[in-house]
Amino acid sequence: MRYAKFKKSFLIQPLSSFLGYEAPKSVRTDTFPVFRQERAESAGFIYYLNFLLGQLEIHPSEKALIERFSLIGIGPNLPFDEADLNSEIRAAIEQGIEDAMEVILRPGELLGTTKNGWSLTKRVFGNRNQMQGKYEIRASAAYMGLYGSDLEETYYTISYADADGESYDGSGYNYLIHFESNEIPPVGPGGFWSITIYDEDQFMVPNPINRYSIGDRSRLSYNDDESLDIYIQHDSPGVDLESNWLPAPNGPFSLSLRMYLPSPRALDPLYCPPGVIKSEYRE
Repeated sequence: MRYAKFKKSFLIQPLSSFLGYEAPKSVRTDTFPVFRQERAESAGFIYYLNFLLGQLEIHPSEKALIERFSLIGIGPNLPFDEADLNSEIRAAIEQGIEDAMEVILRPGELLGTTKNGWSLTKRVFGNRNQMQGKYEIRASAAYMGLYGSDLEETYYTISYADADGESYDGSGYNYLIHFESNEIPPVGPGGFWSITIYDEDQFMVPNPINRYSIGDRSRLSYNDDESLDIYIQHDSPGVDLESNWLPAPNGPFSLSLRMYLPSPRALDPLYCPPGVIKSEYRE
């Protein structure tokens, strides 16, 4: 009953109706090409690309590039059928796709670097000026995490291994991350940071205190020198330390440290958290 009453308090209406103007004509979806994944991953991707280029206005900064592409049949609404290609040209295109996917799937340090067991993500999303010409970075970032945030909005680091370079295993060890007072993640006004733990399938981990992340919005206990210890382990570190406990699964896991509205000093150079150390062997 309460849910039904809650639903009745909402109204869904078109934007045009809300703003009081005539609704625009609907887009004809029958003009869009039928998408087939196998075609998109072959020389046929040019067919889709040409269609999409025809749906937008080419930016002045890339007109010369598109004009060069037109010499090989790539451009807004240019007709294309991979079946018309001779075997040599088609093989060259397929090899180009294979080479490009190698860069996209294994970008190396294009997207970031690794330090202290943490992967530090560089600027992979941004405005046109920031990302102009960085096509390999943009392609890899879009493939792995389309619609990501600018660094000024969100900066995050991921860790799959401790300071010794060994994969995390909550069944074998208890872990500790110690922040000196000057190492605590720096965020700007209104910003915050958190550390989230995931199991090997990238799911959050059920635990007895229903805690799935920990950060500066948690009720943390700081040391007398304003340093901070976070206990990452399967079992409770003890009642006195539970405020700083991030429960780990009884097996493999990974960590993500996110900073929302990071301060400028977190971005140049990129902030790197301290390495996570083994604090105790679990028998």
